[in-house]
Amino acid sequence: MMRVTKPPPNQILTAFGVSAAAPRPLEGGQGNSWIAGEVVMKPTGDPAEAEWRAEVLASLEETEEFRVARPVPAVDGRWTVDG
Repeated sequence: MMRVTKPPPNQILTAFGVSAAAPRPLEGGQGNSWIAGEVVMKPTGDPAEAEWRAEVLASLEETEEFRVARPVPAVDGRWTVDG
């Protein structure tokens, strides 16, 4: 299990438009996710795969029976910033 002990740096928070909330660890999963405001951040092992996954999830049509967590793009439109 990979554990991240340091929160995302300020430049990452700024890149995703998070300004007011201090990141805090998000419990569960692999132990490497942080939540700041309403944005959950997690490092990626493979940026190309993460971008592909974000594109697919962002394009899926939701119904009452099917919903997905929508990826949050950075302010400049990128899906990943510094991994």
